[in-house]
Amino acid sequence: MRAAFRGLGASPGRVDAVVAIGAEAALSAAAGGARVALFLHDSEVEDTPAIRASAALVTASGGLTSDAAIVARALGVACVTGCTGLRVGLREGAVFDAESGAQVARDGDPVQVDGRSGEVLFSPAAAPG
Repeated sequence: MRAAFRGLGASPGRVDAVVAIGAEAALSAAAGGARVALFLHDSEVEDTPAIRASAALVTASGGLTSDAAIVARALGVACVTGCTGLRVGLREGAVFDAESGAQVARDGDPVQVDGRSGEVLFSPAAAPG
């Protein structure tokens, strides 16, 4: 299945990575050597170490001047904010289509994040290489 979503390109960079839902999952996957795209509803100060360990950050809320965008730019992490078509399920460890409720990805699934265009692409073809 291929699913594309768009938010605001908040920090440039195109990254092929694996999905990590929440800070703990991102830190764990990064410690294991994975290139991580951290998915959050919105970022908090406590998320900074996980953002630093990630290659990309995607938030369902926020804008170009949100904390997530500012921290990502400062750390050189590709970032898409305000991706309102997504719902980040921390408890489920999954990302859902906000409109249909369909699950589009789980922790460890491949994703491509484009921090310039704001596109987030979930697809087996986007596997990190």
